[in-house]
Amino acid sequence: MLSLTAVVANLVVILLGIITCSINTLMIHIFNKHQIFRFNPRYILFIHLVLNKTLQLILSISLYLFANSYFTIYVSLCMFILLPAILTTRNTPVNLACMAAECYISVCIPLRHGNICTVKKTYIAIGIMWVISLLTILPDIFILFITEELHFLKTRVFCDRDRVFRSSDSKNKRDASHIFFLVVVCLILFYTYFRVLFVAKAANSDAKKARNTILLHGFQMLMCMTLYMQTLLKQLLIYLFPGQRIPIQHTIFILIQIIPRCLSPVVYGIRDKTFRMYFKKYFICLQVKAIRIFRFNPRYILFIHLVLNKTLQMTVSVSLYILAHAFHTVYIFRFNPRYILFIHLVLNKTLQMTVSVSLYILAHAFHTVYVSLCMLILLPAILTTMNTPLNLACMAAECYISVCIPLRYDSICTVKKTYIVIGIISFLAV
Repeated sequence: MLSLTAVVANLVVILLGIITCSINTLMIHIFNKHQIFRFNPRYILFIHLVLNKTLQLILSISLYLFANSYFTIYVSLCMFILLPAILTTRNTPVNLACMAAECYISVCIPLRHGNICTVKKTYIAIGIMWVISLLTILPDIFILFITEELHFLKTRVFCDRDRVFRSSDSKNKRDASHIFFLVVVCLILFYTYFRVLFVAKAANSDAKKARNTILLHGFQMLMCMTLYMQTLLKQLLIYLFPGQRIPIQHTIFILIQIIPRCLSPVVYGIRDKTFRMYFKKYFICLQVKAIRIFRFNPRYILFIHLVLNKTLQMTVSVSLYILAHAFHTVYIFRFNPRYILFIHLVLNKTLQMTVSVSLYILAHAFHTVYVSLCMLILLPAILTTMNTPLNLACMAAECYISVCIPLRYDSICTVKKTYIVIGIISFLAV
């Protein structure tokens, strides 16, 4: 069973992933629809970064959910998810270096920008990125097949790069390639930034904007470097807070793996004036279309009402789950009659709400159902409805005893008697 921390972390990760992927999808749609973006090398590199980050985010969240739900999966399936994740991770710094180089050329060599930065050469550069990334991962695959038996692919492991490519040669090669890529990309960023900085002193607004853009690339590069330091940071925090291992792992994953991948495409897209202008147009158009299509159509009004019902049900269910989990795990709740009666009310309300929503959906979807099925759903609804006022009366009586007869409270309100009272409540409802 998932812990409360894991459930909350899963919800946060999924929510961030859905929001980011929706924004990234809109940016990709804007890029495809408008010629001004498709024939500009800067936007081609940017949309490649967005695609990279989107794929990277989806794969990271998939691995995270697998780790929290199944804990171990087959090595072959893990490799199928892991290899694209590694490729997109390796592509990111190289893409940032190319974007910085394009900024440098546009500011420092503006007369040659049209000849150097063409659409065809940009796509060739993107192809070279993928070839380089692929060449860095192929040795790991060869080492795996040389050092491991074939049955290893059918075994179950915790899906992590070090658990799959566990040879020391793979680890040494990975560290060396990381250092090489980071050094080369950092040198490119430093060189382009300082060259643009000298041009920016001439009060050229384009040069100043390019300087800020390269600074943004540098910040994104720092984010990539924190990814490589993730294991060391996790070990340090676990050493400092040994009792918080699970929360630390979830927090580090969200802060290092998810948030940078969520922020960077959005920041780049909103920062650019042209993209921002099209964003506004699309949001206005969507708003107008939504008003025309949905607000004056009875079918969609009923559908939206159903969606709101389900959203409310899910929100309340999660809240009730958290309350029930706290009652089950914390000793102070399980042996206190007041909290036992309260959690019985919570369970009652949860079942009542679930059954009520089921009846509501059946009524709108099928209009009529078999009497036997209706009784199967209706009886728990009636029982829980009858239970609620009796439960509230018992809670009021417990409060009265605790305040007005405090000396006899422990003898009257015991855990055993509380469960007997709950049984009598259920019997009376029947």
